Amino acid sequence: MKLPHHIGSIVIVVVIIVGLVIGFWPQPSWVDVASVSRGLLQVAVVEEGKTRVIDRYIISAPVSGYVRRIELEVGDTIEHGQSLVDLDPLRPQVLDARSRAEAAVAWRHRTAAVLGARAVQW
Repeated sequence: MKLPHHIGSIVIVVVIIVGLVIGFWPQPSWVDVASVSRGLLQVAVVEEGKTRVIDRYIISAPVSGYVRRIELEVGDTIEHGQSLVDLDPLRPQVLDARSRAEAAVAWRHRTAAVLGARAVQW
């Protein structure tokens, strides 16, 4: 009995079809099993971020002084009329002999300027 000469081609085609069926057959996947319970959803994202300042405000005071430590934290809200900082007055300078002499000369110059202005008016 002689086998047909195309039997080799038929075997190759059958092997390819069987390989494709086995390759595309759905595989079981591993799953986690847990019991269902009702509760609050808690999600936490822990990542580093970058902030960008959109509005920049410049704060100035009409007097000179020293600013005390600022008690506010970044992101705190400010209410209308709330003070932002506390200002302490400037510390007095030491009046040594040179400073006294400069102050006396400045006083004499101002006095002379006032007397000169009054003399021009009359």
